[in-house]
Amino acid sequence: KQLHVLASPIRVSLCFLLVVTFIITTRIGVDADTLHVPSQYTTIQKGIDAAVNGDTILVANGTYTGEGNKNLDFGGKAITVQSENGPEKTIIDCGGTGRGYYFHSGEHSSSVVRGFTIKNGLVLGNYPNTVSGGGIYCADNSSPTITNNIITNNRADRGGGIGCRNSSPIIINNTISQNSAKEVGGGIDCDENSFPVINNNLIKGNSVEGDGGIGGGVCVSDYDYSPDHIFTLAQNNITENKADFGVGGGVGLEDGASGEGEAIGRKKACRLDSPVERGGGGG
Repeated sequence: KQLHVLASPIRVSLCFLLVVTFIITTRIGVDADTLHVPSQYTTIQKGIDAAVNGDTILVANGTYTGEGNKNLDFGGKAITVQSENGPEKTIIDCGGTGRGYYFHSGEHSSSVVRGFTIKNGLVLGNYPNTVSGGGIYCADNSSPTITNNIITNNRADRGGGIGCRNSSPIIINNTISQNSAKEVGGGIDCDENSFPVINNNLIKGNSVEGDGGIGGGVCVSDYDYSPDHIFTLAQNNITENKADFGVGGGVGLEDGASGEGEAIGRKKACRLDSPVERGGGGG
């Protein structure tokens, strides 16, 4: 006698789903690709658009300008965009319009920018429609890792070098220099419940320009206390920053961010191991 066994549609569908899941998991977790700019993709944004989670976009030596090489948008992907040979040899030149990177799609620490010079970004608005992040802007719960970059000669209303709004990036081992802001945070502005980790950076020669400007180097403002949310500013070299017509040459504190030194850590969820400046001038 012959025995015929018929597979049920549910069983077949389940097997198909398991196979598809295995393929996707293998693609993301094991078989991550390295995409090359410009040999494979002519612009950095084209490389980003082609990437999937886990991929690395490796950018060759050169100066990258124009559309597709500024206002770069990860689109929420967990990818790494890095230079082949470091920031001195790989430059994103915004040319006086736009910014280098714009994170606004819920990126996390696995979204990484590494090893670029980002310069000549310019984003300005008119009060009250101010614009933040001349070099890099992190908004809307987007918290990438920004590491081993030179962010220089960028300008914005807030956060000339890096602007953070309701976002908590990891900012580590960068040089943030000669950036300027009209209002707050010549080097970095952390606003609206942003709790970044700012560690081991050189923050030098940044400035706020307007009357009443705050934080030539770093401005911390407008956040609510929570023991689960810690703003960390530690082991940085913060020097030669200016707020000539305002307060906080090195680090300025605004709105909810009040206090000094360890008192901020106790009272306002802020861990500091870098100088806090309340007067104008350098710091």
